[in-house]
Amino acid sequence: MPASKKSHEIFDTLMAITKTVQVEATGYSLLGEKQAATLSLSQFNQFIGENKLNERDTLLTFNSYSDVDLGDLVEGFESVQQNIAQLSLPFAEAQPLIAEPELNEEESHA
Repeated sequence: MPASKKSHEIFDTLMAITKTVQVEATGYSLLGEKQAATLSLSQFNQFIGENKLNERDTLLTFNSYSDVDLGDLVEGFESVQQNIAQLSLPFAEAQPLIAEPELNEEESHA
């Protein structure tokens, strides 16, 4: 496989993983499962750190395999990883995005 194609494949894979994590965390949040959403983001943040994807030099190395400048992808992924790293908010006290309807006593016995 040509080096340029490998570079594109690396960034395509990173973006696919990022989108998958985004869908997973959003789904958990919509279900009111804040701890599961936090765990998903935390695991992704760990993956980023373990693979040194939070280091610009790593991303620039991936870019160097390409015969075209993929600087926008480097900057885009840097932004994503910085946002993920900052999401260490305490979700335990957070409210679900979709509130469950409260049933009055008559409805709960129906």
